Amino acid sequence: QKPINGISNLRGYYKCSTVRGCPARKFVEFALDEPSVLILTYEGVHHHAHGAKSLRTMIPSSL
Repeated sequence: QKPINGISNLRGYYKCSTVRGCPARKFVEFALDEPSVLILTYEGVHHHAHGAKSLRTMIPSSL
């Protein structure tokens, strides 16, 4: 979470961790006029296939 200039609400900030260096981001925040509503904002485009697997999912759990 980090503060946004001019807005008192905090925003959750998430980046794609599937492939290192992917510029895709997601921001999650509560609506100012309706605190029970979440606003999701996506920024950037994934520069990898949507089916790309992270290293964690490629390593067998038996290791």
